[in-house]
Formats: sequence, C-alpha cells, structure tokens
Amino acid sequence: MSSNKPASVERRHAAWSDGYEVGCFAFKHRLTIEEALQIMNQVENSREKLDTAAVAFKSRSLPDPF
Repeated sequence: MSSNKPASVERRHAAWSDGYEVGCFAFKHRLTIEEALQIMNQVENSREKLDTAAVAFKSRSLPDPF
C-alpha cells in the first residue's frame, strides 16, 4: 500500500540528512521524542552539536539536589 506522502512525512522517526534518527537520538540521551525533536529543530544538523545540546538540555532539566 503506497501513499502520495513523502517518506519523511509518513515515518514517525524522520531521518536527518546524516542519518541521525529521532528515535535513536532520543533513546541515546533518554529523551522523549518531543524533547529530541525540540533539540533537533533548534540545533543544526551535526551529531556532535546535537549530542552537546542534549547533554546541556538534560543538565538544565535535572532538579536541584538541594
């Protein structure tokens, strides 16, 4: 069964041009799909920059231990 939608619209895990998929990125950094998409939409398409942004995002999201 085919449709007229482009593959990137049909797939929940849209691949960025270098092959870094949303699901893989979210799993690697323990993010929700929504959080991963938010970061991927804000950062240019570079695995290194995306990884750095994810670490920074998680450190901001952690509750203060005191």
